[in-house]
Amino acid sequence: MTTIINGTSGNDCFFRLYLKTSDEYNVTRYELESSTDGINYAVCDTAMPGRQSVNDYSFIIEDKKGMGQYFRIKIIHVDGSFTYSSTITIGSNCKTAFILTASPIPFAS
Repeated sequence: MTTIINGTSGNDCFFRLYLKTSDEYNVTRYELESSTDGINYAVCDTAMPGRQSVNDYSFIIEDKKGMGQYFRIKIIHVDGSFTYSSTITIGSNCKTAFILTASPIPFAS
């Protein structure tokens, strides 16, 4: 089985990840995992195999932390075993606006 993962980050605060697979006949599901430190991962999305010779998947994940993230795919096989794709790092391009409000106003005219 061949698995290729890549992705991008837009200034709209979303990561876009793309997965291309082939020969996925012994796969139960794919789990997209993310991490901010490259050590502790959590599942952020799943996909079921398309059972075609070549399949394309895409994931859109909100950039809630405004920082770069590590992503990998956990490939779960029918016998319960699993393997991981290579890990990719995507920097954040999230442009958020901050509004600062001071109250009460310390001076008056």
